[in-house]
Amino acid sequence: MLVGFGYASSTDDYKLVLVSPVKDFGYAVDVNIFIFSMRANSWKLKKVSLWPSGSYRPYAPTHHGTLSNEAIHWVNRDHNYKEFDVCAFDLEKEEFRKVPAPRFNQNDNPHVNRKMQTIDHSGGCLCLWSETFQKRCWYSELWMMRDYGVRNSWMKPFKFRRDVDIRNVLDLDALSFWEPCLVIESGAIVIKVDNKELVRIECHKKKKPVCSGRYRLQEAPGCKHLLGATSYDETLVSLS
Repeated sequence: MLVGFGYASSTDDYKLVLVSPVKDFGYAVDVNIFIFSMRANSWKLKKVSLWPSGSYRPYAPTHHGTLSNEAIHWVNRDHNYKEFDVCAFDLEKEEFRKVPAPRFNQNDNPHVNRKMQTIDHSGGCLCLWSETFQKRCWYSELWMMRDYGVRNSWMKPFKFRRDVDIRNVLDLDALSFWEPCLVIESGAIVIKVDNKELVRIECHKKKKPVCSGRYRLQEAPGCKHLLGATSYDETLVSLS
């Protein structure tokens, strides 16, 4: 099940959205949408007979969608895992639409192993985090849509080697795991490392990543914990 949360300014309403496929296999195109309105304080079910992409294969490791332009976004793969779409749920109209994905290098190996997901941006820009396996190495790259809905406006601020560059910067061992959490307007990214700490990484085009801050939870003896992170906008409006 996919999850998303956002604000619709036209109705001054915060909405929680759950998306569930009617048929539980990859080619299902029928989905149910459960919408909770904080203004109405109630749930409603909206049945949709058409998922905006040809096959239902959302790639969202946490199942959480990303909010941008008052719509919640998820990345969806086609049935052969080679092409990507960005599926958006409009919080005002309460309907799905497709947002064009970046155009990748036509010289790329069509069988290259690519993973892609949406990622939060502190300025509200639609961003995609992409990872590819090429020449025996994983590469991470960020894509940003400067003009929402315009395919040619996708830009790639940086690309680096996931298995080498970050480990060298943070002096991580081979078993350490990290994942992206947030993109900051300055171009920095915040990553989560081993469920123990948040790290701010400065990335600039072809330069190697640089660590600019580390924030670790204080561990309590005998206690196990999992670290999660989410972005938010400060507001004087109460959700209660």
